[in-house]
Amino acid sequence: MSIDLLGYAASALVVLTFYMKDMIPLRVAALCSNVCFLAYGGSLHLGPVIVLHVMLIPINVWRLIQAVQRKSASPPRSAEPLRTRAQHAAEYAASSTPSGPAAAVARPASLVSAPPAAS
Repeated sequence: MSIDLLGYAASALVVLTFYMKDMIPLRVAALCSNVCFLAYGGSLHLGPVIVLHVMLIPINVWRLIQAVQRKSASPPRSAEPLRTRAQHAAEYAASSTPSGPAAAVARPASLVSAPPAAS
């Protein structure tokens, strides 16, 4: 295997992490790129590359463990369909409309209509 090919593979793995949205696959890809960069840097005696990826491996392992723990601790998603924005708005409007004696206090005087004039 060409050493340059190892460097390109490591770089491709880094680029791949920027396209990922889920944290667990992202950390796994980052760890794979760290290992590839360690092999690349070690074979060419590139001290800064080795130091960087030796420092990044424990960080990525730590964050991967946290992501796995969070995922296992979170409740499973409900099978109920998601509510629409209109349903949320209707529920909010129904729950925030004042009624009774507090209704007159809750509305500014400029919004309260005057009683009809007696004829």
